[in-house]
Amino acid sequence: MSEQASQPAAPDRRGILRDVCAFGGIGLIAYGAWLAYPPAGFIAPGVLLVALAVGKR
Repeated sequence: MSEQASQPAAPDRRGILRDVCAFGGIGLIAYGAWLAYPPAGFIAPGVLLVALAVGKR
């Protein structure tokens, strides 16, 4: 009998790319909101990150 060595799982590149794009988009939204009204630069990404955290449940 031959036993196959278990190989480590390959990273999910599409999932990683999706997360990078999401955080990049959040950063761009934050910067644009900050240009319009500086406190909004902190409020907007905070709301988006909370929505992202709740949506992944």
